Amino acid sequence: MNIPANQWIVQGAAGVIVIGNGPSEMPKFERDRPFIRFNLSDDIPLSPMEVRVSNRRVAELSGESAVFQVQSQWMKDAECERLQHLLTKQASKLGTELRCLPSTGLATVHACIELGLSVQVFRMPLRSALFRAPELAPRQPLAAAFHNWLGEQRMAWRLIASRGDQLSWLDMVAKRCAFAGDTEGRLDPYPRIFEWMQNASVGGPDSVDPANLVELAISSKFDWEGYAKRERLHQLEPFFYLDRTKQKTPNWWLYSNALSITIDTLLGRLTQAQRFLHTTQAAS
Repeated sequence: MNIPANQWIVQGAAGVIVIGNGPSEMPKFERDRPFIRFNLSDDIPLSPMEVRVSNRRVAELSGESAVFQVQSQWMKDAECERLQHLLTKQASKLGTELRCLPSTGLATVHACIELGLSVQVFRMPLRSALFRAPELAPRQPLAAAFHNWLGEQRMAWRLIASRGDQLSWLDMVAKRCAFAGDTEGRLDPYPRIFEWMQNASVGGPDSVDPANLVELAISSKFDWEGYAKRERLHQLEPFFYLDRTKQKTPNWWLYSNALSITIDTLLGRLTQAQRFLHTTQAAS
């Protein structure tokens, strides 16, 4: 069911541009080059060289086997179906490691790499905000909270390291600005954040002091980077997403409007620390 890479060669192009829905401007590229976009409204017409991938919710698909919808003017229906099959296969494979469904973008990048294509990724930092607006109902989850963003970034870094000759991913490798007010510190934050979240998940909101978590969120980036280890970051992944398959979650802080800024800041710290680990290793 794999699509031969030469089926994607359009007017001499053997690669594809993948464009997410993240911040920054739309990239400029040749009009005859195929590009992929995600989860757009049906009101937006398909461009001639566009491949549009939509997840089950956006496409309003029914049935357990239907995970993605692929639409294109230049691809044949059979090719769209084969790509849908490959995306579903990739989502299942990635989901086993992430322990939740991957984002449509991550599944698509992996599928394109498997096809042997050269891939340029834009507007896809694999990081959605976990900030909750004050008016959000206490039991209303954020759609972004159902993705393991820290795990997705880990897998993206692994792909960049192994397939860097095929893959250009600006949002992952671009230099980040330091957090304002960061100074050198000497406190290891990782045992403290793990202990807080472990205790909170077992004992509930009344068992922990939110002020301790706020203190960790404003601690120095030098501590987060200096004490970072891959296994520590991996250990923290389950605390930063919701399980779609369960009615109740131990991660109650992902429903807390009051703590959401702190949680989002902590995810930013961990993201930066993970980036530091991978870029430092690549440089050495």
